[in-house]
Amino acid sequence: MKKIITIMAVAIGLTACKNTPKEAASAEPEIVSLGTEMQEQQAWTTLFNGEDFSGWHAYNGSEVPDAWKIEDGAMVFYPREKKEGENLNIVTDASYENFELSIEWNISEGGNSGIFWGVVEDPAYV
Repeated sequence: MKKIITIMAVAIGLTACKNTPKEAASAEPEIVSLGTEMQEQQAWTTLFNGEDFSGWHAYNGSEVPDAWKIEDGAMVFYPREKKEGENLNIVTDASYENFELSIEWNISEGGNSGIFWGVVEDPAYV
């Protein structure tokens, strides 16, 4: 009797774990409509206007370093040797939390995206 119960339990367990085929993914993403209140809460904040460095500054500094340029509506970094105590990183003027970041970027092979979040500006971290 114990063998029958054990066999039935294993069979039920295996049947419950059986993979069922998923529906084919639609070529178009599903559009979800949010209520007006939810849409207002979901508003995007544009961090870069494609024209200048408004809303950005050097980490622990003021003006964006000259190693940064704007070309064809994109931020472009031209690496160079840093001077003693110089920091070439840039950060947004405002702080953000509980966010989703959506970007388009291009980077050379073996490069580093350089994107950091949760940064605290403090002279101790230069």
